[in-house]
Amino acid sequence: MPLRGSRDAPKFDGRSPAHLPRFFEDIEILAEAAHINDEAAQIKAAIRYADLDEAEVWQTLTAASRGDWDAFVVAVKDLYPGCEGADRYCRADLQYLVQDYRAKAMCSQDELGEYRRKFMKISAPLIANKKLADTER
Repeated sequence: MPLRGSRDAPKFDGRSPAHLPRFFEDIEILAEAAHINDEAAQIKAAIRYADLDEAEVWQTLTAASRGDWDAFVVAVKDLYPGCEGADRYCRADLQYLVQDYRAKAMCSQDELGEYRRKFMKISAPLIANKKLADTER
């Protein structure tokens, strides 16, 4: 497995909870490639690759000491509401995006495309989960 801080090492700093599921997927892929079958070792690796502030919290979880990878992943995800699933975004996220871009001048198609992609990323799950009315689209 790559050294912590190296270019190929997975990283999670807690600032973007949406990255957490991919972080855990990366840990699983690396553990499999390194032939690490011990779930306790996999948990240690996840804690080691996480940012120090996050790692200190994760170490306090009961699931971290039990050596059950799936229970550990569930316990960590519980610390980051909205990291996945239907509650990943709320209407306020879309409102903040619109307000942020309202103050910016979009002078190119690239900037407009960036806004559109960000808007779709947030609005699509809200529409799918009926959290956004037709008049708010």
